[in-house]
Amino acid sequence: MKILKIGLVLVTLLLSLPSFADCVHGGNVYPEGATIGSYKCVNGSWVGN
Repeated sequence: MKILKIGLVLVTLLLSLPSFADCVHGGNVYPEGATIGSYKCVNGSWVGN
């Protein structure tokens, strides 16, 4: 039963990781929605405005 609980926690954690989509620029990590010049962080990548 303990192994089942640990397994469920691990699966839940792994499935939630893609929701933490941060962008990297020049070695720095920027949160979703951050803007640098004419670029905006959307879903883990920089998109031009």
